[in-house]
Amino acid sequence: MKLARRDLGDQQAKGLAKRIKQLESADTLGDVFPPAPGKWHWLTGDRAGQAAGTIKDGLRLIIEPNNGEENPPRDATVVTVVEVSEHYEKRR
Repeated sequence: MKLARRDLGDQQAKGLAKRIKQLESADTLGDVFPPAPGKWHWLTGDRAGQAAGTIKDGLRLIIEPNNGEENPPRDATVVTVVEVSEHYEKRR
């Protein structure tokens, strides 16, 4: 988390650590979605199939479930971290 603190600041690094801990403690990806706390939501448009967890001050953790196309995304037990980015930042 040293890099996160350096690159994001203390508060955002703490928020990132919290979201990662939620993922690590969940049995499936569905366990982190409402009614569980954490502001996780599914993305749409060009990010359909990915999910985001709010970190702080517009920063979010973008993940993608790795469970095969035949299984519902909520049943995923493994995810890939795609990026940490500003919520409305345009991708380059």
